[in-house]
Amino acid sequence: MRWPAWMYRLVPYLGRRQADEDLQEELRLHLELEREHRRDAGVPGDEALRAARRRRGNDAPIRERTRDVWGWRWLDDLGRDLRHAVRTLRRSPGFTAAVVSVLALGTGVATAMFGIVYGMLIRPPPYPDAARIVRVGQSFRLGPGGPFLSARAIEQVRQDAESFEQLAAYGAFMFEWIAPDGARPWGTAVSPGLLRLLEARPHLGRLFADDEARSGADGVVLLSHRALTRRFDADPDVVGTVIDAYNDGSAAATAVDALPFSA
Repeated sequence: MRWPAWMYRLVPYLGRRQADEDLQEELRLHLELEREHRRDAGVPGDEALRAARRRRGNDAPIRERTRDVWGWRWLDDLGRDLRHAVRTLRRSPGFTAAVVSVLALGTGVATAMFGIVYGMLIRPPPYPDAARIVRVGQSFRLGPGGPFLSARAIEQVRQDAESFEQLAAYGAFMFEWIAPDGARPWGTAVSPGLLRLLEARPHLGRLFADDEARSGADGVVLLSHRALTRRFDADPDVVGTVIDAYNDGSAAATAVDALPFSA
């Protein structure tokens, strides 16, 4: 088995004290050899030692360059900085509490903001081939447009456009009722093709049929898991029954399906 490269650098780091001692001993031997060489050349003892030290230079840069070659000098620097930081914080408990509070608050805010940004901008929509789904709008010469199209415009786009595999619509009209727990589930009108475009699957019953979208057809409603749970106590027998789409009973529709929790 081949060990990763960082393992070969970690093993010497564990024995760094012995390595430092060996390096110090090697530097001392070089100094002794240089002094003996000077003494053999006729230089007096103390002068020979000073000359040998001048020739070798300072030990600190040599040790630092050697640790760079070993590859774990940054760990020593990190450990030294951490020890200095801990000593500083221990001497100033009030400052330490302020630093910890600021770090905790900053971490919490950063985490919350990332969650919002991820949920709204980064996380892809939970639809198959979401990158291929586009919203069609309209524009006007005399003013700004919007994302809404009339029923006539939708039919015109369906007949003339050749860039779309499917075309579906959802309406701005919303109905609502009050659930027993006081919540107000809401919904909106959609075309049957929208469910096929999003590749929705029936859970307890069926999805909308094309002929149910024509004018004058009986109303049908597709319940979400949340609406089924809050208003109908998760009773699956509600599928196929007539329910009030408005709280005051002014409209009614037949429930044809209830979507699973993940929908």
